[in-house]
Amino acid sequence: MLDKGLQFILKERRNAIILVALASFIPFLSWLVIAIVALVTLQKGMGEGAKLCAVVFIPALVYLLIGYTEFIVQSVLLIAVLVWCLSVVLKRTLSWVLVLELSILFGLFGIIILYTFFPEWVSGFVTALQSQYLEFLVEFGIDNNQDQMIHVTNLIGRVAVGAFIYIMLAHVLFLLGLGRYFQSRLYNPGGFKKEFYAITFNWFPGLLLVLSVLGVFADISLAREFLCIAMLPFLIVGLSIVHHAANKKAYPKTLLTIFYLSLLGIPLISMLLVLLALLDKRFNFRAQTNIQ
Repeated sequence: MLDKGLQFILKERRNAIILVALASFIPFLSWLVIAIVALVTLQKGMGEGAKLCAVVFIPALVYLLIGYTEFIVQSVLLIAVLVWCLSVVLKRTLSWVLVLELSILFGLFGIIILYTFFPEWVSGFVTALQSQYLEFLVEFGIDNNQDQMIHVTNLIGRVAVGAFIYIMLAHVLFLLGLGRYFQSRLYNPGGFKKEFYAITFNWFPGLLLVLSVLGVFADISLAREFLCIAMLPFLIVGLSIVHHAANKKAYPKTLLTIFYLSLLGIPLISMLLVLLALLDKRFNFRAQTNIQ
């Protein structure tokens, strides 16, 4: 069923345009629409993907005219454009390493641009998050420790923008990966799995991570924001190692589901994945798993 749907999308440009235009009017299908943009770009090239990406803007303008939340619409459009850009890069280079590096650069430039040209937006965004945090504490009656509340509120102010862009880039990479999976499902079964298991990083993300950590200890402005972005490639590599091990050991998919639920609820797991990715450079866990 899925294969037939994907073949229908790729058969003619008209099919893809109609499907994307209709699905774009359904908010919770925006992820599927953007994954289709990635699929078409990866399979048919930059031009076809750009035309499909432009179609996404039409429903977005309608949403803005009828008063839909501007922030959400702009975020969806930005994600669509970034997915299209990275799809072009992946098609031309076949390099996930380069894709991850460009994602980092997009994130860093995004932080700098927001703080430089849109300080009022940053201030409003941070204030809104801090207010929601305090309201949450009051609502659940856990607002007794004033010192901790002040500490966490200040921390939110120093990482809010970086965390927001981190989440957006993670969404971008997920949708790009989904588009790649769709493509490999039709034309290269098992190809995406091999690519995902082989994802690694080179010196640039490592250098950025070290500099960001040093900046945090030196209390340099924006260092914590940059650290959020610097962690993303290592998180992806860590997930690749986990999936590779689960596949080789034939662990049930239920364990992976529990792992991802834990990842969402326990931030320490993200730190462990980053550490796992760093150690993989020295010990090459995936090669050892293959040998075993």
